[in-house]
Amino acid sequence: MKNLLIALVVLSSLVACGKKNTVSADPVLTGLASPITASTAVETDFLTRVNGNQFGINMYVGFGSYYGQSIANAISHGANPIYVYANYTAPAAVSPNCHSAWIFRVCNTSTSSGSYQQVTESRRITNSDINLTNKQNEIIGIFNRKSRVESNGIGGYRILTTDNKTYFFDITLPIQANPTQTYNADGSGEFIMNVL
Repeated sequence: MKNLLIALVVLSSLVACGKKNTVSADPVLTGLASPITASTAVETDFLTRVNGNQFGINMYVGFGSYYGQSIANAISHGANPIYVYANYTAPAAVSPNCHSAWIFRVCNTSTSSGSYQQVTESRRITNSDINLTNKQNEIIGIFNRKSRVESNGIGGYRILTTDNKTYFFDITLPIQANPTQTYNADGSGEFIMNVL
């Protein structure tokens, strides 16, 4: 009898382990239009921040009437920062100064520099011109194309996508300023250059 009781207890616990008792929506997804799946703690943390607009909470304003406030608090009290972005081109090879000498190619490497990138201001956007829900859905769209999500542990996230782009997110800046850098497979991209 004792063995039968132990067997029933073990069997019932095994059955309970495999049973999913409730069906409910993932709380991270509430209010967002895009379907997403978080499969790691880093992904869940990132999505919680996006959905809850938990950005701009650790960067403090160092000047003016909002001195000492987090940038998120300053915005909620009327500050309207401008985000300045810049494009950069893929590194372009610079041809060395070369000439042919019989069957050899002779190059003067002292006059060549290898490669360069050109950086130019691409756009300026005022915080109030960015719709929060649209920005959240834009970021979720990037997340949906993820091949990998990484965190540096201090408020930075990197999402590598299936279309060979890399996006960097910085939670010290408002969600409206994110992603703070986009890197294309060819080496070109865009980054936030300044917050005015």
